Amino acid sequence: MAETEKKEGGAITKAPAKAITVNDYEKNPKLRADRVKTIATLFQDPDRRRKLATLSGGSVNVDQMIEVVLAAVSKTPRIAACSIESIGLAVQEAAELGILPSGAGGLAHLVPFNNGKKARALNLSEFYECKLIPDYKGLVFLARESGSVLTISAGVIYAGQVLGKDWSAREGADDHLWVNPLPPGFVERDEDIAYAWAACKIPAPSAPGGAITQWVLLTRAQIDKIRASSRAADSGPWVTNFPEMAKKSAVKRLSKLAPRRGRFAKAIELEERAEADPEGLELAEELQEASKKGKSRAQQVLESLPAHELTPAGDSTETGQTDLEEAIANAPREPTDEEIAAERAERSEREKKKKG
Repeated sequence: MAETEKKEGGAITKAPAKAITVNDYEKNPKLRADRVKTIATLFQDPDRRRKLATLSGGSVNVDQMIEVVLAAVSKTPRIAACSIESIGLAVQEAAELGILPSGAGGLAHLVPFNNGKKARALNLSEFYECKLIPDYKGLVFLARESGSVLTISAGVIYAGQVLGKDWSAREGADDHLWVNPLPPGFVERDEDIAYAWAACKIPAPSAPGGAITQWVLLTRAQIDKIRASSRAADSGPWVTNFPEMAKKSAVKRLSKLAPRRGRFAKAIELEERAEADPEGLELAEELQEASKKGKSRAQQVLESLPAHELTPAGDSTETGQTDLEEAIANAPREPTDEEIAAERAERSEREKKKKG
């Protein structure tokens, strides 16, 4: 922390300067401009630029990467408030993955996290750190680029969709999952997303066709549990682009069934490290317990369908159910918005009691 000089009884002593907060960066554009200059100076160092170029292996243009980082700092007060060290590390990790951290078209985001533990250790009200988070398209790109998979795709299924045989042709996914197109005039709302899926073909020379297929299906309850465990559950992409985050969650789950190689393995590692949060996991476990009552709306939709509309979604099980039916039948109910709000309120109350 910077220091200022002040006189006390004729003597000059040094006292810690007031830390600049996110609120300061929001209210004062000049502070953000100064921060941009500081970070620009950091990346003007020839050795640092050479290191970024070497790490990327020529996959990205270093000048372009620095430009998008400076733009993010200029536009986003929370990123401007992040420590210089964390911003430098996030840029280095982007170079290692060979992707631009620009969000739109860049395949990854610079995400600010408030590190409460460090803030308390330094007696500060906040301590922001910048993390590189690959988005859904970034993970798909890196999985293909690494050779971990031959093909990979993902999507979401809305509660109003009907199971049928036309979906794989429309979406281009493997025929383990079939869902009809949405009806005309259907409004795609985040709250109506019932499932997220991901499927890939993995190289296997000894298998028929030289590949095997792996796929996963996440229920809304599982998606909400993943969101609850995130340090950014109530901000960023989970709020602004829920469908993409749901698909990304399915791709991450699928990665456990596919070989993790090269930059794809690194991206998954960064994601898991950035999202680790014991307090969030505690909440996720509570949500999971709350979701074990009753049936989900999507289960009710499935049960209301005539038998002839249930086209097989993969190999039949010993019980006669298809893979998709079995996954839905065994899935816990997704918590309602009211239940999620109640869980968060209870957690907040417990934390207040602990601090009190």
